[in-house]
Amino acid sequence: MILKKKLSFLSLVLILCTAFQAQAQLIKSCPDELVPRYDKDKRMWGYSDLFGIMLLEPIYTKVSPFRQNLAVVQKGDLSGVINCDGMVILPLQYEKLTDYRNGKIWALKGGLWGLLDEKGRTVLPHQ
Repeated sequence: MILKKKLSFLSLVLILCTAFQAQAQLIKSCPDELVPRYDKDKRMWGYSDLFGIMLLEPIYTKVSPFRQNLAVVQKGDLSGVINCDGMVILPLQYEKLTDYRNGKIWALKGGLWGLLDEKGRTVLPHQ
């Protein structure tokens, strides 16, 4: 009886550990060594590791460091947001973007400010 309870408890612990590990893998964070890097030949910014190996191609005129796994980037006069895989989270259509704070970002578009979340959903409309 005691052995059966111990086995049941161990099985439960194993299942919970597996579930937490799977959840932790879904929450991806950017590598600490992903840093802005300027390519003098292309005259563009991208992101590299600490050894200078380019990980995200230099295609931006301006970039910011990653914060909360997101970075504000700019092409010409328009800004957007990418994640650490280079995937566009907010399209390059904003005149100005602040840094993310508490999962929110202020965005200037058409001369009006609005508040967006980390997925680009409107929290406060542009006004």
